[in-house]
Amino acid sequence: MLGPSVTKWFIDNDEFVGKYLVVCLVALAQGVLALSEVPINFLYKDNYNMSPAEVSFVVGIIALPWVFKPIYGIMSDSIPICGERRKSYIMIFSFLAFVNWMLLAFYVREKAVGLVILFNIQFCTAFCNVVGEAMLVEISQLKSKKFNMNDQEQQAEASQNVSLFFGVKSFGTLATAYLGGFLLEVMDKYYIFAITGIFPFLLFVSTFYMVDQQSTEDLTESQQNRNLSQIQLFFRFLKKPQIYQPLIFIFLFAATPTSSSSMFFFYTNQLGFEPQFMGSLKFIHAAGTLLAIFIYNKYLKTVEFSLQFIVSTLFCVVLGLSQILLVTRLNVQMGIPDKLFCLGDSIIIQIVGELNILPLLVLACRLCPRTIEATMYAMIMSTLNLGSLVSSQLGGVLIYLLGITEDNFDNLWILILIANLTSAVPLVGISLIDQKGKKLSDSDLSSKSNSEIPDNISLPDKEEVKSERSSLVDHDSNTSTDYKNYGALEQNEPLQHQEMLHIQEQQKKIDATGI
Repeated sequence: MLGPSVTKWFIDNDEFVGKYLVVCLVALAQGVLALSEVPINFLYKDNYNMSPAEVSFVVGIIALPWVFKPIYGIMSDSIPICGERRKSYIMIFSFLAFVNWMLLAFYVREKAVGLVILFNIQFCTAFCNVVGEAMLVEISQLKSKKFNMNDQEQQAEASQNVSLFFGVKSFGTLATAYLGGFLLEVMDKYYIFAITGIFPFLLFVSTFYMVDQQSTEDLTESQQNRNLSQIQLFFRFLKKPQIYQPLIFIFLFAATPTSSSSMFFFYTNQLGFEPQFMGSLKFIHAAGTLLAIFIYNKYLKTVEFSLQFIVSTLFCVVLGLSQILLVTRLNVQMGIPDKLFCLGDSIIIQIVGELNILPLLVLACRLCPRTIEATMYAMIMSTLNLGSLVSSQLGGVLIYLLGITEDNFDNLWILILIANLTSAVPLVGISLIDQKGKKLSDSDLSSKSNSEIPDNISLPDKEEVKSERSSLVDHDSNTSTDYKNYGALEQNEPLQHQEMLHIQEQQKKIDATGI
């Protein structure tokens, strides 16, 4: 029997239940991708007979759709299909994702076709993710209007919705991270792909219960002009040093080479780790992420950006080098079993690495001016994703040059050394970037004397930046430390929604600028 609070929620949100169902299934479909991660890695290695260098290259290419998320958002906002701007896109791309999973599971066995299918799956997932995030904003705005919420109530509503999104997504990830490796012990990987495909199909079915209120008729000429003004304003901001210099820093931070693909081959071919244990490592990563977020929220969210970023980066370098002990077999000489070493090493590196990327997300929030925060944040996250793609490609080049193959790991320690030492290179520009971040939020962008920024455009002030810093981690419970991996960064993008409620309030100000 439902409690009174649950019953009241359903009564108050009766007209939004369909949208909530779709948003939750978008989050769940993205979270359960963890179910297929280990099987896909074995698909590359065993079925497609790919080398570590080839896997690095392919992973980067398949991740490419996540780089263009802002474009998907513009399409969903501006190009209705059958009079609907959300429902139609969810229906199309969730069904396409389901079809591609089924093709991969039951029909496709050729490597080239299989890689195209995997690319399509990522594209469909990324598009559904964008539309799901937009629906979160719409729900908050519609409820704010319906219940005449004040600013504080609007912020609380937005936080609740984003927390719901991440809660469902975290559940999907934690529930399936270990399960993928376990199932691989008892069934063929292709059946696991079929199971994974069930979730986008459920998302497709749920759209029939969704009422899309954002139709063609709602998109008036005035609103189209406002959207155009926002895009123009975005490009004006993008030309400012306070914006593009941190973007360059963020790109360099994510673009340093990675050794992840070669380590998978080392784990499975050299150390003989079975799929079930690889699933255990995935689960440890997810648990470490949640623990890191708790630590950050409890103790570190008020620590100065530059101090925290420098210290966490140096710790990441030192701890990352510990993998050299494993690949040179020094851990065995020290009496530490391989599996115990990997489990302990993984959770420590995951926690510290997560604490390394969270300050960068805080900086990203500080770079987002009012009225274009969604577009700007999407741009920042796309920059991170582009950096991860370059990281994967650089890792593949180094793997090739060092002669690392599926059965030759003599120079793997050199790759690990290069990957970890180069991750400290972006620290050279940390003081400049931190300084620009402060100026962006405290003075430069709030100054009416700046000729490139209209006087009547509201921008974040110092107290808003502090508020963003305090609430950032409360909203995100499912980030992943390996920012070199395409799936990691996408877990952070809906952070933009805590500011999105201000957009409608500022639209008239944008119209008045005459940009």
